[in-house]
Amino acid sequence: MGNRIQLPRGVTIRELADRAGLSVATVDRALNNRANIRQRNLDRIQEALSGLAEEVGLPVEQYNFHFLTGADPRFTQAQKSFVDTFIPVWRQNGVQLHFKMCGQSGDETAEMLNALSSETDGVILDVEDSAAVGSAVDRLIEMGIPVATVFADISNSKRNYYVGADNFAVGATAGFLMGVALQGTSEEIVLFVGSAFNRSLSEREMGFRAYLRENNPRIKVTEVIQSKFDAEESYELAKDFLTRSPSTTGIYGIGSQAEGIGRAIKELDLSNKITYIDHEIYPGAEWLLKEGIMRFSLTQDLNLAMRISVERLYGHYSGETSEAVTLTPVNIITKYNLTKNFVTS
Repeated sequence: MGNRIQLPRGVTIRELADRAGLSVATVDRALNNRANIRQRNLDRIQEALSGLAEEVGLPVEQYNFHFLTGADPRFTQAQKSFVDTFIPVWRQNGVQLHFKMCGQSGDETAEMLNALSSETDGVILDVEDSAAVGSAVDRLIEMGIPVATVFADISNSKRNYYVGADNFAVGATAGFLMGVALQGTSEEIVLFVGSAFNRSLSEREMGFRAYLRENNPRIKVTEVIQSKFDAEESYELAKDFLTRSPSTTGIYGIGSQAEGIGRAIKELDLSNKITYIDHEIYPGAEWLLKEGIMRFSLTQDLNLAMRISVERLYGHYSGETSEAVTLTPVNIITKYNLTKNFVTS
């Protein structure tokens, strides 16, 4: 769908660019969220969209789509920023986006989904996996309300779409990087996991372990520590574990709070000994890579996956046929290729 969804019917990118007083390339990047766009340029594009929409007589809002998320707080804030930014853009196409936080309990999320059934036209989920959530998703599907999962899928549900990475492959990639860094020697590593019930995190762990078991059996996972998405707790847990386990040479953070772990590594002066791999770099945490505390960060294109998930729901009503699963790329970031485009915000 891309640009056509975000432009009023009958309006070209050239017309929008001329109205906004910007280049076609700038408008195209903004509509597809391919790169960071200055806020003043985004404001000009949105103002131009509003004017053009009035001239061509856009339909009134028709659909209410809801994002429900209960992920890592930093990741959740990035998701909210996407929704807030693109509410005006999607409104031009008769879509109102709503953002809702849910707790870590599957029962609580299921209750929210049941309550939404009377007011939503489509739901996008990034939540804990549970039987209760799967049942609630199936009830929405039976009522004709499409559901897309993004970043983390829901087991045994009839959801219409999944948009995000192949998390097993992502975990295997982390295992490959760990093996290369440790050169296949006999080493001890520890895993930090944000949640035991998030399917994406579980699949990453499975992929990581599977790769090492098959290709680097001398690298042993000695412990799995749950950090519950809390930076201070991650710091305390990491510092305690590394102090007690001086033979540890690798850390894989799976939905952990990287800044807390990184602070522990730095304070203990272990950056030259520990190979640390994690996911996503958030604003203010770039120092982890720049100072060599974190060796690799595997980052997703959050805005791309979020945009596609909205397009899937929109296409469901416009009669477009889409694949049930859309896999999005993951980038391997080091201090050598870190740019603001790879910061999750």
